[in-house]
Amino acid sequence: MIEKTFRFILKALPVLGALLLGAAVVLAVRGGEMGRLPSILTGAGFLMLLAMFIKLESGRIGWYVRLLVIASLMFGNLAFIYLLVDNHPLSWDLTSGERMSLAPQTKDVLHKLQKKVEVTVYATKNEPFASYLDRFVKESERLTYRIENPYTKAEEEKAPGDQTDSNCRIVVRCGDKQEPSINLDKDIEKDALERLDRTRKLERLLVNAIVKVTQERKIHVYLTTGHGEKALETLASSNQGSTHSIFEFAKMLHEQGMNVETLDLRNESAVPDDCDTLIIAGPVVDFQENEMQALRTHLEKGRSLFALLDPPLTERPHLTRLRALLQEYGINVSDQVLADCGSYAADQSYFVPLVRGDGFNPIHPVTENLNALNENMTMPLAAAIKHDPKGPAGIAIMDLVYSSDKSWEISQAQYQQIIREQLRSIPQSSAFAKFPLAVAVYPDQDVLKKNPNMRPCPRMVVIGDSDFLSTAQLGRIQKSFGLFSVLWLTQQSDLISIPVRDVAATSLILTPQQRNMVFVFTVVLLPLIIFLGGLAYTTIRRRTR
Repeated sequence: MIEKTFRFILKALPVLGALLLGAAVVLAVRGGEMGRLPSILTGAGFLMLLAMFIKLESGRIGWYVRLLVIASLMFGNLAFIYLLVDNHPLSWDLTSGERMSLAPQTKDVLHKLQKKVEVTVYATKNEPFASYLDRFVKESERLTYRIENPYTKAEEEKAPGDQTDSNCRIVVRCGDKQEPSINLDKDIEKDALERLDRTRKLERLLVNAIVKVTQERKIHVYLTTGHGEKALETLASSNQGSTHSIFEFAKMLHEQGMNVETLDLRNESAVPDDCDTLIIAGPVVDFQENEMQALRTHLEKGRSLFALLDPPLTERPHLTRLRALLQEYGINVSDQVLADCGSYAADQSYFVPLVRGDGFNPIHPVTENLNALNENMTMPLAAAIKHDPKGPAGIAIMDLVYSSDKSWEISQAQYQQIIREQLRSIPQSSAFAKFPLAVAVYPDQDVLKKNPNMRPCPRMVVIGDSDFLSTAQLGRIQKSFGLFSVLWLTQQSDLISIPVRDVAATSLILTPQQRNMVFVFTVVLLPLIIFLGGLAYTTIRRRTR
């Protein structure tokens, strides 16, 4: 009687175990998580299912021992594989554009770290940030991170002057220096253009904070005023408004950790000594002699200049002194207007030259990454930049961007006639050519090595257009070109702006219940089915022998 009862219990246990597993799955799906009760039911159900393999014959004890050993070895191997993968993770980024990998610029910054940097994340969910920051730690042993509860220490550890109003944030420290927090609620969402790539934007903010916190001093950028240049203010009340303002560009420089100020050389005898880069953006009135002397002294000290000069639209002399200063360094800004058939074919005006992907110099630091953005850059009313390929002694000159090969130059009188009469005359194809629209000037290291006593050579970027950096024209490609130019001029190429990868939106949004069903199926049911299926197959084969 006892034996029959025991046999009945052994037959009932697997059925009860299957019911418990089914109940665990239902509770997990309805509750949205694999909580404590579903976990207990899963374990109990699994143990009850094992009863289907138990027999009463004492003569089969050896078979039970072998089954136990095999099961133990299997679970031991799984545990070993888990520990191996957990301690030595390997991954391959198969996404389009390698969206799940750090950018090459980021890796370069991390490899060059000379100081210990600590990143503190105040967030309620650890795993997304832990796995993300592990990519940074993998590239540099000097970088560490920790994740804290945002509702305990977040307020206590804010730096003086940190106006971040969110507890969910990231703080970067290097010794006693600390950067203002990265607001996870706002900073990653505020740019609508980049919402398809929040991870890349977070990478840019984080790596720039790392570079800034390890810098010895802050970068100072000055913009000249008093000559009709593009204004630093927003000019919201002006009819011309954003076309005559570079407020957004200056704001972007400020976000990169630079001090941006205006400079009126009419009231100053010299350019300030702390000026890392002087920007002249679209002047319409020439500089006076005393101002030119201040500019010349600034360049003779080996300082940098970012000059954005528009072509004259009248036949009167235009910026004669400033152009003469640039000619001393081998740069000749054309006084003619550039027309481009390539831009007209792209539904733009003839007088908006179009820089396509192959128009960016692939070997200069300023432009080597711009082609990856897969965008064309428009430069309204531009002038060609001409120069001697060799340049003056000790100076090297390199073209940065080009118009299309269907471009030509016209005089101011021809331009006014075309605009006035709305003409569409195009010269013969023999007049077409590719014109450089921007050039970089820098010291020729080979010459300087032979003549170490030669006077310092400045760094310059000269562009034949200023409108492309105005708030009205400032797109992603214009932002990158302008920012990379300033970073190269200040020799801060490590302070990078990670380009946003241009990919189509392929978001798959699941409800919490759907996410939980995927989790239960892949983590609980599928492994359990495979395991039980293997045991069942082994048992059936042994019984049929």
